[in-house]
Amino acid sequence: EFDLMTWPEVKHALADGKTTALFYTGGTEQRGPQNVNGGHNFMGRELVKAIALGLGNALAMPVLPYTPNNA
Repeated sequence: EFDLMTWPEVKHALADGKTTALFYTGGTEQRGPQNVNGGHNFMGRELVKAIALGLGNALAMPVLPYTPNNA
């Protein structure tokens, strides 16, 4: 998770073969009275982290909390 890393950790990760940066667009929206507005951001963070771990050569970048949507 890039946002939890220091610059020396990033440098080390790149030296160890991390070649891909994964960006996930989440969303901030009304999700009813039962869910928080940033739910897609929380789900996105876990999903992008799992994908990065599965790939093995990727860094999970911070989730972008907004996305264009005509909904």
